[in-house]
Amino acid sequence: MKYGDKKYGNIKTYKRFIACAGIFIGGLLLCSCPAGIDKHREPHFSHKKSVPPLAENREILPRPESGTPPAKPPFTGTEEERKKIIFERMLNAVLRFETDADVSEFAIGCGRENEEHKALYNEFLRRYPFVFHIVEDGGIAYNYNPHNENELTKYRFDYKVYPHSLERYFARLEAGIEAFYGHLREPMTDAEIAYTLHNALAEKTEYNDGMHSADTLGALIDGKAICQGYSLAYRRLLRGIGIESDFVDGPSPNDPQGHMWNKVQIDGNWYNSDLTWDDNAEASEKARSYSFGTYFLTSDTMFYGVLGHLRPGAQSYTQACTDTKYDSDAGIFRRGNEKTPPLYHEGFWYWLSHTDKTIYKSRFDGSEKTALYTLNNKLNNYAYKRLELGKSGLYFINTDPAQPKKDYIYSIGYSGGNVQKHAEILFDQVLANTSLVGEDDKLTVKRGKNALRGELMLSKMKDAYYHGNEDYFTPQAENRKKFTETIKKAEKLVNQADVSDNEAEDLYNILRDMRKNYSYK
Repeated sequence: MKYGDKKYGNIKTYKRFIACAGIFIGGLLLCSCPAGIDKHREPHFSHKKSVPPLAENREILPRPESGTPPAKPPFTGTEEERKKIIFERMLNAVLRFETDADVSEFAIGCGRENEEHKALYNEFLRRYPFVFHIVEDGGIAYNYNPHNENELTKYRFDYKVYPHSLERYFARLEAGIEAFYGHLREPMTDAEIAYTLHNALAEKTEYNDGMHSADTLGALIDGKAICQGYSLAYRRLLRGIGIESDFVDGPSPNDPQGHMWNKVQIDGNWYNSDLTWDDNAEASEKARSYSFGTYFLTSDTMFYGVLGHLRPGAQSYTQACTDTKYDSDAGIFRRGNEKTPPLYHEGFWYWLSHTDKTIYKSRFDGSEKTALYTLNNKLNNYAYKRLELGKSGLYFINTDPAQPKKDYIYSIGYSGGNVQKHAEILFDQVLANTSLVGEDDKLTVKRGKNALRGELMLSKMKDAYYHGNEDYFTPQAENRKKFTETIKKAEKLVNQADVSDNEAEDLYNILRDMRKNYSYK
């Protein structure tokens, strides 16, 4: 991992290089590969404006010969007012694809002793997780005061998507994020949401190098990513729904460019998570959980001590993870290679164990664990090891003891009773992944507060990229006013403690319809 400042005139470029490295854990070799952040990639699009390429390849501009423009008077308002103006100026500049945002009057420190510029930039990314077209790998480019190089005058922006291709990328990213949030259920806790998105990303993402494998677009659009892409995509999905997360990078003995993973904040406590190393590449083929769950929501003691994970680099700020609430091996998110993907229904999780062919039910942390039913199926074909949710209970494939050469669809109530034998299922139907649940018992997904949280992210993203030439913070067009007013109403509702599912679902449907039909006029 490398860090460095380059000074040319009054411009600095802070650069971070990350690559993904693997280590041999538990007999499984996780291969290392270049992260691509320090690898030159020619833009596959162009724009008439002179928008800078990626930070590591940026042309450094010389100091203007005409001299320095007159300084703006120092800002004298409160700290909150100061931040508000800084972030508004930055966001408007980014959404207009401008090369920089002038913040010279705010005396933002950028020296070794005062790195306020980094803290503010990171807060900017946290506040607006729907902004996807700028580079967000931890590197920061900026202009400094020619009379004081420890004071920033402009933030400079690097773009990974340009206006020429923005609409195409937006449509694909919108569909991708909506699909990931579509896995959420009511009334999942934040920890359960974090696991659901963790598992969904592992399911949909292949560890592979590609055009956007080192940023969020690789995982969320192309389904291909390396460690940096996994980490940034996971952070975006979590932040988008209101769960704080950040990435951590550190050196690796197998690769001098290092590795990247996540920290996740649940109920005020920070936990470690490494989605790259937890991705179970053989999950679909062998009917296993998509995530091994080894590193998910672990304390520092477990993550670095017991599991021996790589440690953060010297310049990688990281929050201490002292809480051990989820360190136990009993959680449904652990031992993913021994069970089918856990399924959520009304506060409980259900899975089929590969070790004893038993269907289990428990809470997220493994408490209230109950064995519901043990299969007598002798077949070793993984295609038969399936579990599906219906209105009345769980559906699975089992052999009838009285007819050992035939397999049938069975169901069992969510509490373990009312075992029923349904239609015979043929081998070809099993291989074709034919649904086990009949149309009359299909489970209807209830969309409540969690669904509304996801829709808020999508609607904010739509408004940000489709608001014409207006100031983002001052809606003018009537249809945009209605859209943003509904967004604010949804924001208020998701922050209320007592909200009925019906009220949340009604607003979710209204906001979703507005987003789907919205166009700026």
